[in-house]
Amino acid sequence: MSTSEDLLEKTNIPGYLKNTETNVVINTNMHQYKTVLQQREKAKELNALKNEMDSLKDDISEIKNLLVKVISKNG
Repeated sequence: MSTSEDLLEKTNIPGYLKNTETNVVINTNMHQYKTVLQQREKAKELNALKNEMDSLKDDISEIKNLLVKVISKNG
C-alpha cells in the first residue's frame, strides 16, 4: 500500500504536483491558494451587498407606489 506522498510526482510546472493514481494536478503554492480564497470571499460579500441593494430598491419602489396611491386617494 502506498502513502499519499508516494502518489505525488513533480510536474514540469513549479508549484504543482500530480497524483499518479487519479491524474489530478495539485497546486501546492499556499500564497496562491490563500489569494483565491480571499477572492472568493470578496465575491461572496459583493454578491450579498448586491442582493441587499436590490432588496432595498424593491422596498423603495413599493413605498413610492404606496405613496402614489395615498396621494391619489386624498388628492
